[in-house]
Amino acid sequence: MSACSYTDPADLLVQALKFRKVRAAARVMAEVMWARRPAGAFADDAWLLPVPLHPWRQWRRGFNQSSLIAAHLARLGPWRLLSGTARRNRRTRAQSGLSRSERRRNLANAFTVKPGPLPSSIVLIDDVVTTGTTLDALALTLRRAGVEDIRAWVFARTPLS
Repeated sequence: MSACSYTDPADLLVQALKFRKVRAAARVMAEVMWARRPAGAFADDAWLLPVPLHPWRQWRRGFNQSSLIAAHLARLGPWRLLSGTARRNRRTRAQSGLSRSERRRNLANAFTVKPGPLPSSIVLIDDVVTTGTTLDALALTLRRAGVEDIRAWVFARTPLS
Protein backbone atom coordinates (compact mmCIF):
# COMPACT_ATOMS: atom_id res chain seq x y z
CA MET A 1 0.00 0.00 0.00
CA SER A 2 1.36 3.41 -0.92
CA ALA A 3 0.25 6.86 0.16
CA CYS A 4 1.03 8.58 -3.14
CA SER A 5 2.71 8.41 -6.50
CA TYR A 6 6.40 9.25 -6.86
CA THR A 7 5.72 12.53 -8.65
CA ASP A 8 6.05 16.17 -7.65
CA PRO A 9 5.92 17.01 -4.72
CA ALA A 10 6.37 13.49 -3.26
CA ASP A 11 9.59 12.88 -5.18
CA LEU A 12 11.01 16.14 -3.84
CA LEU A 13 10.30 15.04 -0.26
CA VAL A 14 12.03 11.70 -0.80
CA GLN A 15 15.04 13.35 -2.43
CA ALA A 16 15.26 15.96 0.34
CA LEU A 17 15.31 13.21 2.96
CA LYS A 18 17.68 10.76 1.27
CA PHE A 19 20.10 13.02 -0.54
CA ARG A 20 19.98 16.37 1.26
CA LYS A 21 19.48 14.85 4.73
CA VAL A 22 16.42 16.95 5.54
CA ARG A 23 15.15 14.70 8.32
CA ALA A 24 11.98 16.75 8.81
CA ALA A 25 10.80 15.33 5.47
CA ALA A 26 10.34 11.94 7.20
CA ARG A 27 7.76 13.47 9.55
CA VAL A 28 5.85 14.99 6.63
CA MET A 29 5.97 11.69 4.75
CA ALA A 30 4.65 9.81 7.80
CA GLU A 31 1.84 12.34 8.23
CA VAL A 32 0.80 11.89 4.59
CA MET A 33 0.89 8.11 5.01
CA TRP A 34 -1.19 8.38 8.19
CA ALA A 35 -3.75 10.69 6.58
CA ARG A 36 -4.16 8.43 3.54
CA ARG A 37 -4.25 5.05 5.29
CA PRO A 38 -7.34 2.96 4.59
CA ALA A 39 -9.39 2.17 7.69
CA GLY A 40 -8.56 -1.27 9.07
CA ALA A 41 -5.63 -1.85 6.71
CA PHE A 42 -3.40 -3.12 9.54
CA ALA A 43 -4.13 -4.92 12.78
CA ASP A 44 -3.81 -2.72 15.86
CA ASP A 45 -1.35 -5.24 17.30
CA ALA A 46 0.90 -5.15 14.21
CA TRP A 47 4.51 -4.08 14.58
CA LEU A 48 6.18 -1.63 12.18
CA LEU A 49 9.44 -2.89 10.70
CA PRO A 50 11.49 -0.38 8.68
CA VAL A 51 13.30 -1.91 5.71
CA PRO A 52 16.92 -2.13 6.87
CA LEU A 53 19.83 -0.58 5.02
CA HIS A 54 23.19 -2.28 4.89
CA PRO A 55 25.27 -0.88 7.80
CA TRP A 56 27.73 0.72 5.36
CA ARG A 57 24.97 2.54 3.49
CA GLN A 58 23.37 3.67 6.75
CA TRP A 59 26.73 4.90 8.01
CA ARG A 60 27.33 6.77 4.77
CA ARG A 61 23.88 8.39 4.77
CA GLY A 62 23.87 8.94 8.51
CA PHE A 63 20.44 7.41 9.05
CA ASN A 64 17.92 4.93 7.67
CA GLN A 65 15.12 6.89 6.03
CA SER A 66 12.63 4.04 6.54
CA SER A 67 13.44 3.99 10.26
CA LEU A 68 12.74 7.71 10.55
CA ILE A 69 9.39 7.33 8.78
CA ALA A 70 8.46 4.28 10.88
CA ALA A 71 9.30 6.08 14.13
CA HIS A 72 6.94 8.93 13.21
CA LEU A 73 4.20 6.48 12.20
CA ALA A 74 4.55 4.65 15.53
CA ARG A 75 3.91 7.96 17.31
CA LEU A 76 0.81 8.62 15.20
CA GLY A 77 -0.85 5.21 15.42
CA PRO A 78 -1.40 2.25 17.70
CA TRP A 79 1.58 0.30 16.37
CA ARG A 80 4.90 -0.42 17.98
CA LEU A 81 8.26 -0.10 16.29
CA LEU A 82 10.27 -3.27 15.74
CA SER A 83 13.92 -2.39 15.29
CA GLY A 84 17.06 -4.49 15.15
CA THR A 85 15.12 -7.60 14.13
CA ALA A 86 15.97 -7.68 10.43
CA ARG A 87 19.34 -6.94 8.93
CA ARG A 88 20.62 -6.44 5.42
CA ASN A 89 23.62 -8.74 5.56
CA ARG A 90 25.07 -8.02 2.12
CA ARG A 91 26.15 -4.71 0.68
CA THR A 92 23.97 -4.75 -2.42
CA ARG A 93 24.03 -2.34 -5.33
CA ALA A 94 21.51 0.50 -5.23
CA GLN A 95 18.25 -0.71 -6.76
CA SER A 96 17.63 2.41 -8.84
CA GLY A 97 18.46 1.82 -12.48
CA LEU A 98 18.29 -1.99 -12.24
CA SER A 99 15.79 -4.12 -14.16
CA ARG A 100 13.31 -6.33 -12.30
CA SER A 101 15.47 -9.45 -12.78
CA GLU A 102 18.64 -7.58 -11.78
CA ARG A 103 16.87 -6.35 -8.64
CA ARG A 104 15.85 -9.91 -7.76
CA ARG A 105 19.41 -11.20 -8.17
CA ASN A 106 20.79 -8.20 -6.29
CA LEU A 107 18.63 -8.93 -3.24
CA ALA A 108 18.77 -12.74 -3.18
CA ASN A 109 19.53 -13.75 0.43
CA ALA A 110 20.27 -10.12 1.32
CA PHE A 111 18.27 -10.16 4.58
CA THR A 112 18.53 -12.10 7.81
CA VAL A 113 16.32 -12.12 10.89
CA LYS A 114 17.61 -12.24 14.45
CA PRO A 115 16.74 -15.57 16.10
CA GLY A 116 13.97 -15.48 18.67
CA PRO A 117 10.25 -14.90 18.86
CA LEU A 118 8.68 -12.57 16.32
CA PRO A 119 5.27 -10.92 16.28
CA SER A 120 2.65 -12.64 14.15
CA SER A 121 1.78 -9.41 12.29
CA ILE A 122 4.39 -7.09 10.77
CA VAL A 123 4.02 -4.04 8.52
CA LEU A 124 7.11 -3.30 6.43
CA ILE A 125 7.80 0.43 6.11
CA ASP A 126 9.74 1.94 3.21
CA ASP A 127 10.02 5.26 1.44
CA VAL A 128 9.60 4.21 -2.21
CA VAL A 129 8.53 1.05 -4.02
CA THR A 130 9.26 0.42 -7.70
CA THR A 131 9.03 -3.30 -8.43
CA GLY A 132 8.46 -4.51 -4.87
CA THR A 133 11.58 -6.67 -4.97
CA THR A 134 13.05 -5.31 -1.74
CA LEU A 135 9.77 -5.78 0.12
CA ASP A 136 9.32 -9.27 -1.35
CA ALA A 137 12.84 -10.34 -0.35
CA LEU A 138 12.39 -9.11 3.21
CA ALA A 139 8.90 -10.62 3.47
CA LEU A 140 10.23 -14.00 2.31
CA THR A 141 12.91 -13.92 5.00
CA LEU A 142 10.30 -13.04 7.65
CA ARG A 143 7.91 -15.73 6.42
CA ARG A 144 10.67 -18.33 6.67
CA ALA A 145 11.22 -17.14 10.26
CA GLY A 146 7.55 -17.79 11.07
CA VAL A 147 5.79 -14.44 10.67
CA GLU A 148 2.23 -15.12 9.49
CA ASP A 149 0.86 -11.72 8.45
CA ILE A 150 3.22 -9.44 6.51
CA ARG A 151 2.04 -6.24 4.87
CA ALA A 152 3.86 -3.32 3.28
CA TRP A 153 3.22 0.39 3.65
CA VAL A 154 5.29 2.83 1.61
CA PHE A 155 5.23 6.55 1.10
CA ALA A 156 5.43 6.59 -2.71
CA ARG A 157 5.08 4.21 -5.63
CA THR A 158 7.02 4.90 -8.82
CA PRO A 159 5.27 4.84 -12.20
CA LEU A 160 7.15 1.60 -12.98
CA SER A 161 5.30 -0.29 -10.21
